[in-house]
Amino acid sequence: MLSTQLPGLTGQVDTDYPTLIVSGAPISELMILKWSGLLFGLCVVGIFLSAVALGAYRKDHPTQKQFFRRISIGALLYIGVYFWMVISWWYYSKENPFEYILGLPWPTAIMMFGLLFTPAFLSYFYITKFDTWIYSSEDEFQFQQILKRRKSRNL
Repeated sequence: MLSTQLPGLTGQVDTDYPTLIVSGAPISELMILKWSGLLFGLCVVGIFLSAVALGAYRKDHPTQKQFFRRISIGALLYIGVYFWMVISWWYYSKENPFEYILGLPWPTAIMMFGLLFTPAFLSYFYITKFDTWIYSSEDEFQFQQILKRRKSRNL
């Protein structure tokens, strides 16, 4: 929609491997695709991290600094790995170096072993610290009090 039609959009037969169909060179080098893909991914990460931060925000709570410190570390780690993956894809699509990690091209390996396990950092703290950072026994008590008040009004 934002650029002129590119030649070879349906793929071309590779010169070395006739059963392999590759995309045309202009597709991988079109700057608008590179930057829009990068920005789209950052927006998805931003929405995810904003939802986690918004869901756990508690005004003037003693554990708030610890929580947001861990969220910030996790966010920087995730964004760093994401940038590494995108930059490696830009390099890989231009140079086509045929370098593999455990049988996968660099960008795919970074996605599988980097981006897949980076959210585990956030998940670990979310799971282990849920009782103190997200929903404590005090919160449970307050919730039960609210339910009792509502039930008494409805009777």
